[in-house]
Order: sequence, then structure tokens, then C-alpha cells
Amino acid sequence: MKGVAINETTIVGDDGKYYKFSFEDVRSGRPSGGERVAFRPDGAFARDVFVVVDEGEKRAVKDTRSEETKAALKESAAFDRARMLGIASGIVPAVIKIYAYFIASYGGLALQIADNLAVISAALLTYAALGGVARLAHSQDLHVNYGKAMIVMFVAHVTATLASYMADAAHPLAKLVAIIALLLLGYVAFVWGKVFFELARLTRNGLFRVYVCTFFAGELLWASGVLAVFGFFLLVASFFIYIAAWVKTDKVGEAKDAGLFMY
Repeated sequence: MKGVAINETTIVGDDGKYYKFSFEDVRSGRPSGGERVAFRPDGAFARDVFVVVDEGEKRAVKDTRSEETKAALKESAAFDRARMLGIASGIVPAVIKIYAYFIASYGGLALQIADNLAVISAALLTYAALGGVARLAHSQDLHVNYGKAMIVMFVAHVTATLASYMADAAHPLAKLVAIIALLLLGYVAFVWGKVFFELARLTRNGLFRVYVCTFFAGELLWASGVLAVFGFFLLVASFFIYIAAWVKTDKVGEAKDAGLFMY
């Protein structure tokens, strides 16, 4: 039988079925993603795998891959992009902050710009990663709700800043504005948590739930002041859990028929 190697351990046969193989079973060469291979689909592994089309022949031979094979290759590439964007959404802002705080030793306005750049890069990369997962899961709600939550978070930040200035000026409406800011932040936390819990369900990866709970606990302890040191360690732990969650993600399931939710 012939097919296409979509990654280092999986072949999509021309019959549309998936076959596993291991390097120990490869008779000649190690097929990489997109290469045409011939194999004997017996037992648990597709044994005696070997590449049958070289680079010169690929340009002259018509693409005989089935539509199912082509679709599987596109899906695999889309999944890899989404996962890499997810990993980058944690690493890129961390690199920005490490450089700003410990290497360049920024202060004042420069440090504020670096902090904002880290937040914006994290939000955009996460939105792109969730968008990739949403398309694979046939759900248009996942990244849309995350985007809405990020917009509301910006509004809440502006509102909280306004409340602080009003409090300093002893304005009678300062408390009301502060309450509005807290309600907006509560909405952000609710939707943000729902998004990552749904992401955990779609990817069959419970680490995303652990990440959400650890992050929220760290934020609350950090805000308390008294237990800020414990909050710091939880926030650091949540970063590594987030990266590990994306690294360990290896599949995406179907969304619910009615979609996720829309707020």
C-alpha cells in the first residue's frame, strides 16, 4: 500500500486510514512529513516502510494523493501551527519581561512600555493559537470570546486607573467607578476561564484547567499583599504549566453542536 507520511510516526494511506510506524520498523530511510511512502499495513505498525519517490521524481510525477490524504496533511499542518503559536504566546512575553527587568534594567516609562508590549504580544499570539484550534474543532466561539475578554480587560484597566485618580481627588463617584472596574475584571476572569476550560475539553488536555486554577490562585494571593510571595511562586508555576500544556497537546476534538458560548 502507498500513502503519505504526515509526521515522524504516522502515515495516511491512500485508503484514507491512519497507520502508525516506528523508526525501528523502517527498512530504508526515515520518512518525513509530506513524503510518499510504500508500506505493508500489517499488525500494530506499518512495517517495512520506505520512501519510494525521490526529490527529482516528485517534480515529474502527478500528485496521486487522495483527497482524504490531502485534507489530513492540511489539518496536521494547521494543528502544528496552532500549537507553536500557543507555545510562543507564553515564551515571547516572558522573554520581553526578562530582558526589560534583568538585562536592560528598564525603569519608568520604558518599563511600562515593555510590560504593555509583553501583554499585547501574549494576547495576539494566544488569540491566533485559539483561532487555529477553533477552526480544527469547527467552533467559531473559542477565540472570539477570548478576544472580547481581552478588549474588556483593557477597558477595565482604564476604568481602574480612572478610579484611582478619582480617589486621590476625593471624588464622590470614585467608589462607583472602582466597583465598575471590579465587575469588568470579574467578567474577564469568567470568560477567560471558560475559554481555557473549553480548550482543555477540545484538546483532551487537563493541564489547561490546572493552569487556569493555578494562575487565578496566584493572582489572588499576589493581590492580597500579605501572601504575595506565595502568589509569585504560583504565577511562575502557572507559566511552566501553560507551556507544558501546549507542548503536550497532540489532538483536537469536535466542538459541541451548538457551539461553545457567546457573551
